[in-house]
Amino acid sequence: MTNEDKQYEIEKDEKQKIECDWLLQRLVQNNNTQEYSTQITLYVGGKLISGEMISYRQYFEKAQGETIEPGPGKNSEYHPATPHYIHLENAIFHGIVNSGIFPGEGSGVLWRGRLSEVQGFILGSIEQKTISKKVDNTISISVT
Repeated sequence: MTNEDKQYEIEKDEKQKIECDWLLQRLVQNNNTQEYSTQITLYVGGKLISGEMISYRQYFEKAQGETIEPGPGKNSEYHPATPHYIHLENAIFHGIVNSGIFPGEGSGVLWRGRLSEVQGFILGSIEQKTISKKVDNTISISVT
């Protein structure tokens, strides 16, 4: 890697730090070091995603069955001091569940997303509920 490439990587990292919500980044950092589970809903690319925020270690253990231990010489992407990704367990994608892309109601997936792509968040989760209406006392329509 040339010096020019290294400078580009540093600038890219600095730009990503600026683009991330500092509070969300701090929550992820604390979660990565203390490994607690927190319900959170993220607004990403026009969609709402709810799930339990877990640490990067928990994510990789569940996803690949291997333990990730950051340290000297290892990939700095996984270092909890500078989180660039958020990890969710039991993630539910609101508004696109019945598209066949993701599991249906009550199911969830492991999800990893870039912090710089999160446009907003709330602590807590949104529950999907099915509302049934009777039309002419004969037809039942389900709206999700």
